[in-house]
Amino acid sequence: MNGAELSKLVKSGEIFTEQDLSGMDCRNVDLSGGIFINVKFDGSDFSGANLKEATLNACSLKDTKFHSTPMKQTNFVSGDLAGADFQGARMDFTAFIKCDLTNAAFADAVLDMGVFTESKLEGVSFTAAKLATTVFSKCEMKGADFSRSRMEKTVFFECKFEGNKFTDAAIVLSCFFKATLEKVDFSSMDLTRCQFMECGLKGCNFTGTQLKQGGFMKADLENSVFDHANLELANFYEANLVGASLKKANLERASMQKAKLSRADLSDSNLVMAQLAEISAELSNFSNANLTYADLSHADIKESNFSNAHLFMAKMHEAKDEKTIWAGSSKALARGTDKKVLKAEQWGKK
Repeated sequence: MNGAELSKLVKSGEIFTEQDLSGMDCRNVDLSGGIFINVKFDGSDFSGANLKEATLNACSLKDTKFHSTPMKQTNFVSGDLAGADFQGARMDFTAFIKCDLTNAAFADAVLDMGVFTESKLEGVSFTAAKLATTVFSKCEMKGADFSRSRMEKTVFFECKFEGNKFTDAAIVLSCFFKATLEKVDFSSMDLTRCQFMECGLKGCNFTGTQLKQGGFMKADLENSVFDHANLELANFYEANLVGASLKKANLERASMQKAKLSRADLSDSNLVMAQLAEISAELSNFSNANLTYADLSHADIKESNFSNAHLFMAKMHEAKDEKTIWAGSSKALARGTDKKVLKAEQWGKK
C-alpha cells in the first residue's frame, strides 16, 4: 500500500487497526479525519500531509517525519514518537496525551493552543519554535532545548526540567506552576510578567534578567542569583531566597512579605517602597541598599549588615534587629515602632 491508496481508504471511512505500515511514503497526501489504532508507522514520512482532525491512538511513529505538516485538532494518544521530526510543522489545537517524544524535534514548528499531557519530552528540541497558548502538564522535560524559541501565554504545570537550554528564548506572559527548574540559566533573558509559582528554582541564574512584574510566590529559590536583574513589582511572597544573591538588583515596589532571606546578599540593591514585612533575613547583607519608604514591619533582620543603607521613612515597626550593623546608614530617618498599631495588634491576645 502507498500513501495515495491509504488516503483513498481513509476517505472511504475505513478505520485502521493492528497494522504494520512502517516506512510508508505519505508525503503531501490527505489523511484528514483518519483514525489509526495500534498502527505501526515507524520511519514513515508524513511531510506536508494533511492530518487535520486525525486520531492516532497507541500508534508507533518512531523516527517519523512530519516536516511542514499541517495539523489541526490532531490527537496523538499513548503513542511512541521517539525521534519524530516535526520541523516547520503547523499545529493548531494538537494534543499529545501520554506520548513518548524522547529526542523528538519541533525546530521552527508553530504550536497554537497545543496540549502535552503526561508525556516524555526528554531531549526534545523546540529550537526557534513558536508556542502560543500551549499547555504542558506533568511532562518530563529533562534536557529539552528551547533556544531561540518564543513562548507566549504558555503554561508548564508540574513539569520536571533539568539541564535545559533557554538561550535567546523569549518567554512572554507565560506561567510555570509547581515546575522543577533547578540550576537553569535564565540570565539576560526577557521574562517580563512571567510567573514561577511554587516552582523549584534552586541554584538558577537570573543575572541581568528582565523580570518586571514577575511572580515567584512560594517558589524555592535557594542559592539562586538575581544580580543586576530588573525585579520591579515582582512578587516573592513566602518565597525561599536563603543564600540567594540579589546584588544591584532593582526590587522597587517588590512584594517580599514573609520571604526567607537568611544569608542573602542584597547589597547595592534598589528596594524603594519594597514590601518586606515579616521577612526572615538573619545574617543577610543590605549594605548600600536603598530602602527608602520600604516596609520592614515585623522583619527578622538580626545580625544583618545595613551599613550605609538608605532608610529614609522606612517602616521598622517591631523589627527584630539584635546585633544588626547600622554603620553609616540613615536609620535615624526611619520610622520606628508605631505604638498605636502595636496596641491594636496586641488587643485580644492577653
